[in-house]
Amino acid sequence: MIDFGEVNRLEYAEVNEGDRWIYIADFNINHSGDELKSTARINSEVKDIQRLRSKGARIAILAHQGRFEDNDTEDLDFIVPHLSSRLGITVKYFPENTTPAAVEFTKALAPGEVAIMGNTRKNKGEEENDPQLSDLFSL
Repeated sequence: MIDFGEVNRLEYAEVNEGDRWIYIADFNINHSGDELKSTARINSEVKDIQRLRSKGARIAILAHQGRFEDNDTEDLDFIVPHLSSRLGITVKYFPENTTPAAVEFTKALAPGEVAIMGNTRKNKGEEENDPQLSDLFSL
């Protein structure tokens, strides 16, 4: 077994109804329109998202697609139909992630609701772990 030391693990986390969770997922998925070329990356997150939902968490998912430097980032709304289907709910989408409007959107989620936020790679500094940017993500 791998020793994770002091790393907090979701399976041991206390989750209370109404808690707001920022969930980081690797949804860098090839697609053609709404047709996903692979769903494995989404499917691998479903169990954890369902666990949070079952406890009444309000979940804002941060994910990325493309690279800022390559100017090939795009909106992540194409993921919503598949994730909605897998979770058996309507997943919401908000095209921003660090604006005051995005923060208010996440705060307005009801217990058990899930939203995919705008592509984090549209933010300069995301790939370099810019501390100012990470502060904005955690509002």
